[in-house]
Amino acid sequence: MVGSNDFRANPNIYESNLPVRIGGSHEEEWVTHASFVGQIDRVSVWNIALTETEIHSNMNAQLKGDEPGLVAYWEFDEETEGHIPDASPHKSDGRLVKDAKLEPYTRQVVTAADVDQLTLAAIAYEKAIQLEPTSYELYNLLAQTHVKADRSSEAEAVYHQALDASLEESEHNAAIRGIWKLYADKDQKDKGIAVLEELRPKMEASVALLELLGDAYKAAGDAEKANTAYTEWLTIQEKNANRRQSPAGYRNLARQILNKGIMPEKGLEYAERASQMGSGSSYTEMLAQAYVANDRYKEASEQLKQRLNTMEQEAFVRWLSAWISRAGKNATDKGRYVEMLDTLMKTAPNNLTDALAVNLKLAEFCRENDLPEKARAYVQKTGVITEDSWLILGPFDNTKGIGYDTAYIPEDATQIDTTAKYNGVDGQISWQKSTDETLNGYIDFGQDVNWRVAYAFVTVTSPDEREAQIRFDSDDQGKVFLNGKEVFTNTGAHSVRLDRYTIPVTLKSGENSILVKVCNEEVKWEFYLRITDPDGKPFTDLKVSSPDPESR
Repeated sequence: MVGSNDFRANPNIYESNLPVRIGGSHEEEWVTHASFVGQIDRVSVWNIALTETEIHSNMNAQLKGDEPGLVAYWEFDEETEGHIPDASPHKSDGRLVKDAKLEPYTRQVVTAADVDQLTLAAIAYEKAIQLEPTSYELYNLLAQTHVKADRSSEAEAVYHQALDASLEESEHNAAIRGIWKLYADKDQKDKGIAVLEELRPKMEASVALLELLGDAYKAAGDAEKANTAYTEWLTIQEKNANRRQSPAGYRNLARQILNKGIMPEKGLEYAERASQMGSGSSYTEMLAQAYVANDRYKEASEQLKQRLNTMEQEAFVRWLSAWISRAGKNATDKGRYVEMLDTLMKTAPNNLTDALAVNLKLAEFCRENDLPEKARAYVQKTGVITEDSWLILGPFDNTKGIGYDTAYIPEDATQIDTTAKYNGVDGQISWQKSTDETLNGYIDFGQDVNWRVAYAFVTVTSPDEREAQIRFDSDDQGKVFLNGKEVFTNTGAHSVRLDRYTIPVTLKSGENSILVKVCNEEVKWEFYLRITDPDGKPFTDLKVSSPDPESR
C-alpha cells in the first residue's frame, strides 16, 4: 500500500444515480475522461477495506464470489447477448457498451521491468521531451524511470531540467516536490534540505519549496528556520487569497495552517474570514477546528452544534469519529477538548453517549494523549471487554489449518485451571494475562506469528438472566463458547471488523464463562468482542473478571 484516504466524513461526496461504468466516464466531453484503451479483467468491488495481504492473495486468484464484503465481481469470462454476469450473490450483471468486447487472454503475473527495458524507456522519453519540451508529464515519467533503475542523480537532473523549462508554476512546484521526494524516500532529508536551500534564490516565490522547507525544518526540530520558511510561505499564500477574495480560498488556507499545526491565530483569522464570506458545513467545520486550535472550546462547541443540526444522527456520528483526532491534534489542552466533546454528546438531541464509533475514537485519542483513565472509561462505554480482562493461552500449532478442529484444551469447560501446563508450539505453556496494553478492544495475540492457535478466557457476571448479544470478529478463524456451549464459529480468513458477527445469547444470573479460540493464518492475529443488549446498546451493570494466574 502506498496511500489511503477516508471519504466517509466528506460532506461534498455526490451520491449519483447514474449507472457504474468500468473503463469509461459519464463526463465524455472531457478529453482526460476518454474511454480506457486496453484490457480489463476480473473487477471486484468491496464494501470493506482489504488488507495488503488480502489484496496480494486475491490479485492472481479467482474469487469464489461469496467472500465477506464482496459487493460485485465481474470475471469477463463469458457473455450472453452482450451481458456480463456478476459472480457475486448480488447479481449486478453488466453489459458491454460501444466497442468493448471479450477477447481470449492468458493472465500473467506482473513483474518489474529490468534495467535494459528501463534504459530503453528513458531514451524514448528523452526523445519525446525534445519534441514536446513544455510537457511536464514527460519530464516526470523520465525521472520516475530513472528512479526505478536506481539512478537518483539522473532523476534529479531531469527535475532540474524541468525547472529550466517554460512550464506552469504548478508544474515547477511539482518538480520541486519530485526532487525532495528523491531524498526523503531514502531518509536523506538533511541533503534534501540543502538542495532546496540551493534552489531558494532561484525559486523564491515557490510556495511548494517554502512549504517543504518549513515542514522539513519542523520535523528536524529547528523551530526558528521552520517559522521563517512558513512565514514566507504564508505571505505568498495570503497575497493570492486576498487577490481572489474567495471564501473557499480563505477556508483552504485556514485548513493548510491548521493541518500543519502552526500559527493557530492565523488559522482562526482565515477561518473567520471564510465563514463571514461563505456558508455551509465545510466553513462551520473549519471554524470549529480553528477555535479548538486556539483553546476556545465554548465557541468550538457552538459550531459543532450547528453541524449536528444539519445532519442525521448516524451521519454526524461518522463525521465526528473522523473529526475527533483531526481537530484534537491542534488542541493545546487535550483534557478540556475531551470535556467539550463529552458535553456535546450528552446534550445532543438523541444523546450520543452510546455511540460506538465515537467512544472508540475518543478512547484512542485519550490513549495517544496520555489520558489513560479517560481512555478506559470510553472503551467501557462500548461494552467491549478490554485487553487486561482476558487470560490468554497459546500458541498452539495451526499448520495447514489443523488447529480449527483440534481441541488443545477442553473447549466445553466453564472454568480453567491456571496451574495447568500444556504442550504448545514452543514448549510448555500456561494461562497468562494478556500483554496487549492498548485497551482499544482489539485483543492482539501478536504480529507476524503465522499459523498458530490461541485461546482467551474471561468471566462475565450478570445480576439476572437476560437476553444479550455477543458482537464478535476474529482474524482469522474463530470460535466462541458461552458457559461451555459453542455459540459461534467463523471459518473465514479476513481482517477484524467491528460488529461483523452478531450472536444472540442468554446470559444466566451470576457468572458466565466466555472462551474464545482464534486460529491465525498469516500476518495479524487478533479478535474483538463486546456484549450488548438486543438493540446493540452496552449494559452498564455487568462485571468482568478472570482468575489470577499469579495466585497458582
